[in-house]
Amino acid sequence: NTLPEGTYRNTKVYPSRYKVWANGPFFELDTIYGDIRSFKKMDLIVTPNVTLRIKKVEMLYGITANVTFTYQVNDERSKNQEIGLVYGKEQYPGQRTAMNESESGSHTYKRIKKNLTEFMLSLVQTLEDEHRFGSAHVYRSTLHTFTAYWNKRKGRKILMAVRNVFTVSVLREFEEYLRGKLLKMNTISTYMRMLRAVYHRLLKDGEVDYTAGLFDSVYTGTCADVKRALSPADMAKILSFPLPDLGSVAVGTSVSSSLVQDNLQEARCWFSLLFLLRGISFADLARLRKCDYKDGVVSYCRQKTGRRLTVTVPKEAESLIRTCSDTNPASPYLLSILDGGKAGGIGSREEYDRYLCVLRDFNRRLDHLAYVIGIKCKLSSYTPRHTWATLAYRKKCPIGIISNALGHSSIKVTETYLKPFETEELDKANRMVIACVKDGLRNGIR
Repeated sequence: NTLPEGTYRNTKVYPSRYKVWANGPFFELDTIYGDIRSFKKMDLIVTPNVTLRIKKVEMLYGITANVTFTYQVNDERSKNQEIGLVYGKEQYPGQRTAMNESESGSHTYKRIKKNLTEFMLSLVQTLEDEHRFGSAHVYRSTLHTFTAYWNKRKGRKILMAVRNVFTVSVLREFEEYLRGKLLKMNTISTYMRMLRAVYHRLLKDGEVDYTAGLFDSVYTGTCADVKRALSPADMAKILSFPLPDLGSVAVGTSVSSSLVQDNLQEARCWFSLLFLLRGISFADLARLRKCDYKDGVVSYCRQKTGRRLTVTVPKEAESLIRTCSDTNPASPYLLSILDGGKAGGIGSREEYDRYLCVLRDFNRRLDHLAYVIGIKCKLSSYTPRHTWATLAYRKKCPIGIISNALGHSSIKVTETYLKPFETEELDKANRMVIACVKDGLRNGIR
């Protein structure tokens, strides 16, 4: 349990007395007295609790020092306590209350119990440094929502110490708070799964204790009761149905019908490619590079899982790729979904922000496209992927093959995609059973 390095300033006149302390009144061992300039790279061991290493000392202006040091906690009982470096001309009196920064003659720099906000913001920064902006966004949203709950139910003055957060009662209360906000169950599950991931990271670092079944009483599943897949007939409409003249379609006076038609044609091309390229996700389609398409084959790494997939491009998709191709020679992108001429290359924050903007616009266009073509089902960027998986399953394709085709991390994810189809089949079977009973009654069978 090594704490992060820190640089702290002592403005006291030397020589000064330094002491490592943890968990209240303490051994007198290894208290240093003297000029700190001679303490470089020195190990202090306060048996059996704490080891402190002074890694670097920088003298400033003659009487000021920057001290860089690390901790190693050796005693399990001390891991949950405050730990700090104390110095001053007066001998440490042996009471924790004497180590306030305001006290004359001494200063204390404390390691306070791990705070959820600090930990999650640090995690967000790490994810963003790794260009995992989507994951960082979800963690940040989770922290924002949990903080709103905490401030309302617990009060702003109560610190969100991780040992206070990860309890069965708090998690249940947070779920009730989310339900009271009328959030969808999948949204609630996302927040809970993010907190569970944070808990496991803290558990690995020794910052929280293991609690069996901590998340068993809250919802962390996936609700797949909404049908996202299109019927073969509706999918065929999108692939082949020509868009009508939109001059008579109410599109708003500030936008010409030709521009709207071009936007819808482009949206239909993207939607069709999502389906024809084996249910590729929109995040992956938008970021396909020119070098990913060679000899009639698209080869790419999934944004979500990093898994490498290879798709033979069907002839129906070849003309669409040519239509939607990015003709800017300086752009790395295969398609013109993201503007390769703008600042920020592949994997940058600017690219991610552009993608979110394009995604929102794409989904708006799909709403209009469904209305124009005459499809009653709601369309989204996920629809082609779910449609491909459902139609493959209807054609008796094994779930394992479907899972590999979509690049899922496990078959369980694929089964979630197919859950609405299973429900549909069960409803069909139920109607058959009821019809059989009705026929029996009409034929006088008891």
